[in-house]
Amino acid sequence: MARSFQILTDAVCDLPATWLKSHPEIIVVDTPVIATKRGCRGIIFKDLTPDTFDRADAYVKQGYTTRTSLPIIWETEDEEQRDIISVERLTRQFLEEGIDVVYLAMNSAISGTYGQVHVLYNELNERYAHSAMALCLDTECASTGLAMLIMDLIASEPKTLDDVREHVAVNQSKIAHVFTWLDFTYIVKSGKVNALSATIGKMLELRPLCSAEYLRGERPLIAISNKIRGTHKFVNILSKFVKATIDDERGVITVAHGNLPEKAEMIAGALSERLPKAQVLYGPDWRCGAAIQAHGGPTSIHVNYHRKPASFEETAKIFHEL
Repeated sequence: MARSFQILTDAVCDLPATWLKSHPEIIVVDTPVIATKRGCRGIIFKDLTPDTFDRADAYVKQGYTTRTSLPIIWETEDEEQRDIISVERLTRQFLEEGIDVVYLAMNSAISGTYGQVHVLYNELNERYAHSAMALCLDTECASTGLAMLIMDLIASEPKTLDDVREHVAVNQSKIAHVFTWLDFTYIVKSGKVNALSATIGKMLELRPLCSAEYLRGERPLIAISNKIRGTHKFVNILSKFVKATIDDERGVITVAHGNLPEKAEMIAGALSERLPKAQVLYGPDWRCGAAIQAHGGPTSIHVNYHRKPASFEETAKIFHEL
């Protein structure tokens, strides 16, 4: 890709590490994880990877709750954050060299990053109006769904910021975000599920099938089904659901996990069997990063692919007809 602009994105993008190394046109901005507990000082974890998330998980086992912080947007004198390169500093470096910058932010329905970077970029565009431009886009994607959008974008070889804007606008709603988790600890602490429901879910081995591609309006978390019992049944229904909703049976499907390689391999195998012509990607490179694990925990599992256009109601109907 021609080096006419620089792409910045959140650490929540969960791009494969080996792919990222060969694409210097992408810079991932650290998204710190914060562990908090009433009566205790909050602990900030920086530059966590999927494999080092156990540092935060150890605090969860002691009663702490984890959450993600926004990336450091503006320059700050805070001693705890001075060593983190801010979005402002990164962006200014490129603008001063006459290089345009585009920030691909995760879904604004679940993160405030887009809103704050948008404000920052409005300020910077006034200051650098005659040299370069900064653009912030709400991708409406998250985790490995955002990774898929970015990888598709780079494969399309965009030459200008307008090319990037158009690609995101056209393709952001086409990426399916389907996910689950095998342990409810983190979801309970986040307040998304109450403790009683989690206890019952654990006893019955319930595996909720959730979707995040409809994160608009009043739907922050969609459970297409919360009545699937047992991992094997879940894997079977999930593979049927993907087959029924995928746009191209020869397309790419990614299977990512927090720290469950065996379960990810099981799901990938079922998808390959159900969709033998698809390219199913999984393995060490496909992981739910620390920012995602902070909300769903190490048992998070994500499946992404290009889906057929459908409303939530239509998708739910497809599921119930499987």
